Amino acid sequence: MMIQYNNLLVLVAMEREFNEVLKCFPETHDIIVSKRLGIYAKEYNIKKYKFIITQSGVGTVNAALATALIAEQYPLDAILLLGVAGALQDFLKIGDIVLASKVLQHDSIWSGKEQRVLMAPGKLFVSLNQKDREKPEFMIDTRFFTLLKSLLESNPRLKFHTGSILSGNEFVGDFQRKVDITKIDPHALAVEMESAGVAQVAKKLGIPFAVIKTIADRLNPAGSISGEYNNFIQLAAENSMKVVDLLICRDSSLRSE
Repeated sequence: MMIQYNNLLVLVAMEREFNEVLKCFPETHDIIVSKRLGIYAKEYNIKKYKFIITQSGVGTVNAALATALIAEQYPLDAILLLGVAGALQDFLKIGDIVLASKVLQHDSIWSGKEQRVLMAPGKLFVSLNQKDREKPEFMIDTRFFTLLKSLLESNPRLKFHTGSILSGNEFVGDFQRKVDITKIDPHALAVEMESAGVAQVAKKLGIPFAVIKTIADRLNPAGSISGEYNNFIQLAAENSMKVVDLLICRDSSLRSE
């Protein structure tokens, strides 16, 4: 079904997304990841495959914390982050899907007197020569990306795009702010709040990860970003469920069970 990915963590930020994704799994059992921190998950096993499904909460810290604690307790072959994002390009429509090719944390910044420079999150910057500084980006695992792209292509009703995603601890609810942060990467497709956290943990642990987000608000100077987000978050949650369903049905031996 998933090449070498027999143990998959499926992570979403919000309860609505979590409830939709769980519709893909007929029987799950509860996992207490950390009672003190309020991190719980569901486990689903079928043949040789194991799915861990969790709702992390919003933001890079919550996403990183849930990912790290689950990865410490369960062997993972891959991590898939699903959810919502805001469009950074005007051709993106509500309900379009973005499969990330790379992730950049837009609020990991070194601020000088005359310039602002993107830093690799959690890495030294000022004390290093420019040639020794790590690139401020997290690349998606090529094999996992290729698999997910082929799955999305198999359902013509899902309109998707591939490209970079900006991530940070900011709900970008203003048109001009969207335009400004896109200067980091003029070709970036979307902005959201969890993938940088997941990416940093996945990189440290050497676990392939991927990000699939649904556009819930457009790049529209005349529109209401917050209003569109509230109106279309359910559509994004349903898209998350459809992606997971594609993963499960990849293997015909699982489709019939």
